[in-house]
Amino acid sequence: MNSDVRVTDNASKARVHATSFDSEPESLTTAVTKLQGKQEKIEECMINLTKQMSTLAENIQRTETGVKNSSECWYHGTNAHDITKCSGFQRLANNDKMDAVRQMGACFRCLRLGHVGRQCTRSVSCSECGRNHHWMIHSCLSKPEAHASSNVLSWSKALLMISSVYSNAYPITTLWDPGSDMNLITNRMAKHLGLKGRSISLEVTRVGNVCSKFETLEYNVPLNDCHGNIHNVRACGISEITSEARPVDTTSVAALWGIQDKDIARPHGKIDLLIGAQSRYLKFGPKTPEKFDILGS
Repeated sequence: MNSDVRVTDNASKARVHATSFDSEPESLTTAVTKLQGKQEKIEECMINLTKQMSTLAENIQRTETGVKNSSECWYHGTNAHDITKCSGFQRLANNDKMDAVRQMGACFRCLRLGHVGRQCTRSVSCSECGRNHHWMIHSCLSKPEAHASSNVLSWSKALLMISSVYSNAYPITTLWDPGSDMNLITNRMAKHLGLKGRSISLEVTRVGNVCSKFETLEYNVPLNDCHGNIHNVRACGISEITSEARPVDTTSVAALWGIQDKDIARPHGKIDLLIGAQSRYLKFGPKTPEKFDILGS
């Protein structure tokens, strides 16, 4: 207290400043607590900011990687050529090719890295089947086609019974299907022949005993047999019967039987008519050598 005694000019008077310490500890504790709270909030903000910066850096790196890989062959890890032009990748077996695509996480549509098929912005479709995958993996994804309309399972290497049948003077590439209980004609061919149809409700049983119904037209199709007679065959209209028939070289067969190639010439291209079991007894088409009755080559 000696320091708080101040000597004034008036020696008879002295003033003592009393100091209270009761409230200071409580105020100091409150201030420290507030500072600690602010420090914790600042630390939390710094942590969140660090996470955001890390995420941003990863996104930038992923984008740069995607841009880099868009012009390189990820199979060989080189920029010398593009994956879509890689002969080594193309020569892989189907299983190995799909394993490589899945392992790298490449897009099925464009074969690039950095995104999947549903995120692909490229307007790429398979040149073989038109579906949303790259043509280089078409053979990996394709399956044998089941043609429900004819109730026949058609494999890619099967040689179907096909011949040309004439309607008046117009040749129609025709599929002979003894497993079908109906005749079919494509809508485009019916229109080309100028046929008028009647509305019907058609029920088709598909593979697996699955039935489906749809509305269509039934036509009377005039067909010429090998003797020049005309038969009106009832056929239901359909958009497509099956895939296009591929060319087949019959030269060796003609030589084997000692006949001309034109006598057993096999048409190819779009199939516009299907003759089922109900009309199988009819012999359509031009007259052939006595050795053969062509119901389908």
